[in-house]
Amino acid sequence: MNLLRYVLIAAVLSSTASYAMAEVTRIEIATRADVLAGKGFGDTGPYEEIVGKVYYSLDPDNPRNKSIADLDKAPRDAAGRVAFVADLFVLAPKDKSHGNGVALFDVLNRGRKNMLNAFNRSLPSFDPNAPLDLGDGFLMQQGYTLVWVGWQFDLPHRGSLMGLEAPPVLENGKPVVGKVTTTFTPNTNDPTYPLNDVGRYADTTHYPPVDPASPANMLVVRDGFLGAPHVIPRDEWQFARVKDGQIVPDSSAVYLKAGFQPGHFYELSYQATGAVVAGVGLAALRDLASAVKYRQDLPITARYAYAFGPSQDGRLLREFLYEGFNADEQDRRAFDAVMAHIAGAARGGDFNSRFARPNGLGFFVASLFPYLDLDQKDPATGGTDGIETKLTPEQRPKIFYTNSSGE
Repeated sequence: MNLLRYVLIAAVLSSTASYAMAEVTRIEIATRADVLAGKGFGDTGPYEEIVGKVYYSLDPDNPRNKSIADLDKAPRDAAGRVAFVADLFVLAPKDKSHGNGVALFDVLNRGRKNMLNAFNRSLPSFDPNAPLDLGDGFLMQQGYTLVWVGWQFDLPHRGSLMGLEAPPVLENGKPVVGKVTTTFTPNTNDPTYPLNDVGRYADTTHYPPVDPASPANMLVVRDGFLGAPHVIPRDEWQFARVKDGQIVPDSSAVYLKAGFQPGHFYELSYQATGAVVAGVGLAALRDLASAVKYRQDLPITARYAYAFGPSQDGRLLREFLYEGFNADEQDRRAFDAVMAHIAGAARGGDFNSRFARPNGLGFFVASLFPYLDLDQKDPATGGTDGIETKLTPEQRPKIFYTNSSGE
């Protein structure tokens, strides 16, 4: 815990500023209220809570957006740009002159806030506006503006989870159809395995099956991840659940007659629809960071922007850097510092692809080359690559990795 604090202070001392425009069209505030009834936090003073939406507009032809999968297939407005909107939550000093000039972005973990628990020793909270939610107030006493913005499209609208509304992927004006594959390991022998719980990494409910009864739909079981696959006969399972003793059709669950075997590895695949441009979540982080730094017409402003993310979110930040997102549409640096916490060598997940499943857990994400920030040679292919290869020295942030022996 203290290590994270020391690293954060080091980031403050090492950043430099620059100026640019960012592709945030507007910030719409729903509520604005004092934190803890106006209680002061050291020399910083009182904080306020800002809740609302961020509206974005992306140029599909801009080179910095070319890595967003299927952005060219999203609906465009009259100006030829792609619009989307994300949830916003901010804790900011009421008197900006008493802040430290840094907007600290917390990369949400499946819609949940991380950094108050990590830095302030607080209890987890969806709406941190109570003493236990804010912990010892460390970040506030240091004067940070704390920013959370939705980046994940596939979260249920419940429990104050924060996400974004991603544009659909269309071909000839119609939703695309494609194969979706997901894996899961049940803990019980229940005959129903629900797919619609954000805590279950098999979540595919954003992609309903084109034909739930299709004989081409497949369920495979293995005794362990590397075990031999066994195809379960099609008449032994279906998209359904047990309700009041009856088997009810339901595309958000899988029903298996014999019941699922705890600890076994299942793989479900089927033809689906409902694909969206998932990669706009990376642009949501990039463009809001640029906006708060380079514009003065928004309710949130800062001289510097930092990003913090643990686990899944640390992998997202490494992918963010690898795909060049730390340079905005005008080629200026977005984040001045990035802290990827307990992400290990992994640099990805299913964040930016057609039929993406950000909640999914990839067994081999740590084996994706490259592993280092600067160029290294791949002994398997002979090619050279690095996490920051797509960024110029001026666009690269200060990077802090904190890992335990487990990573």
